Amino acid sequence: MAQDHVCVFCEQAFTQLGGLHQHIIRHTKEKPFPCSVCKKVFAMNADFKSHLITHSGIRSHSCPVCRKGYSSLHYVNVHMRTHTGERPYRCTICGKTFKTNGELEQHLKTHSGLRERVCVFCDQSFTQLAHLYRHIQRHIKEKPFNCAVCEKVFATNSDLNSHLKTHLGEGRKSHKQFAPRT
Repeated sequence: MAQDHVCVFCEQAFTQLGGLHQHIIRHTKEKPFPCSVCKKVFAMNADFKSHLITHSGIRSHSCPVCRKGYSSLHYVNVHMRTHTGERPYRCTICGKTFKTNGELEQHLKTHSGLRERVCVFCDQSFTQLAHLYRHIQRHIKEKPFNCAVCEKVFATNSDLNSHLKTHLGEGRKSHKQFAPRT
């Protein structure tokens, strides 16, 4: 069968028009399928439909190691990397490795210098939303993490974990037991 459908970006040829359309989306970065629940957007309708199941609460697939439930086998396979330590996605700039392509894409923004998320209090900018959130907690003086050993409070979990290291030498329990105040 002739390959009559050719990509205008890279000249790759396809036998079916649908294959060409899916391929072109990779070039344009178009994501025409938005989730109305969580606002994630998807390039492919099949990925979008698969994602919708995550909001249904149905967990028909489970991890063979820890039995944690997932809505698709794909998520089980990604989760398994927490048990195996596999990190197949490598940054070509610094060599750091990641469990998912999404984590790698977030990391790559740190190399670009582009900081899209800006603090409304001081105009400091960040590449990642989690970093902006942690920064804003310091402005608003919210301290939801408390030390179960000495009752000091902290704005971030990482601040608490750093503090807990001062207690670990005193024969205290591992810091894994601590969580945000409720």
